[in-house]
Amino acid sequence: MMTINELSVSEFNVRKMTTVEKESEEFKNLVQSIKSSGVIEPIIVRKSTNKIVVGQRRFEACKMLDMDEIQCIVKELTDEECLRYSLIENKQRKDVDPIDFAEGLKKMIDLTVERVTCSQNEAIKNHISPTVGLTRASVFNYLSLLNLSPEVKDKIQEGVLGVKIGSQLSTLPEDKQKEMVDIIQEEHLPNDVIEDVIREVKENPEREIEEVVEEVFPTNFVVFEIRTPDKNKMNFKFPLNKWTIFYKRAKALNKTPTTLIMEIIEKWIGEDLGGS
Repeated sequence: MMTINELSVSEFNVRKMTTVEKESEEFKNLVQSIKSSGVIEPIIVRKSTNKIVVGQRRFEACKMLDMDEIQCIVKELTDEECLRYSLIENKQRKDVDPIDFAEGLKKMIDLTVERVTCSQNEAIKNHISPTVGLTRASVFNYLSLLNLSPEVKDKIQEGVLGVKIGSQLSTLPEDKQKEMVDIIQEEHLPNDVIEDVIREVKENPEREIEEVVEEVFPTNFVVFEIRTPDKNKMNFKFPLNKWTIFYKRAKALNKTPTTLIMEIIEKWIGEDLGGS
């Protein structure tokens, strides 16, 4: 046990608790649980500094309850070990701030590079990934969030965007990042469409984002249904601007749009669908 007044939160703790979090229902439930049953799992404290490495929420809950002492495991830890404990503790939490987590990863990588004298890639491959329990791809996805514009980082922290989409957005210039986020929110774009749009804009930076979105995820389109002789149903969606061209092409060939679509599909999959 240690006296609460002699403890403080480590600067290496990945999680940065906010006033909003302390007012959340989840935190109130934790406070009630500790009030009823005490601290079941001890917090981890760094011996040399009396700073909390793991268990910040439990510590804050105890302070809110005006408790005098808290159960602790006291360890002699390096800066790198403090970060590792905190990253492992928080990586599975759904409400952990991805930007905070990314900053923690970056600090640990920098410390590892300095200690081992290696490249960042070597540090991630041989030390960070196996120690923290994340794939190298996941580590790089988190690190890329640090390259986002401040406005887009806010959206990540608010939960509007996930880590994977944020990572892909980081490959765009800052002005296009913000524009892309605005369109994502306005159009409620699904993730697969977002990925397609980002890929196209990255490969063709001269293209306007709105133009690419309209092409990939048209807001004005024709939807129609085809039934094959064996009663299978197929739905097709055409952007209006593309439908006009397709309809004229079918008419020039003296075919109905349905027949032309069936022929295209048959040619594509190499199978006779028996279309009319």
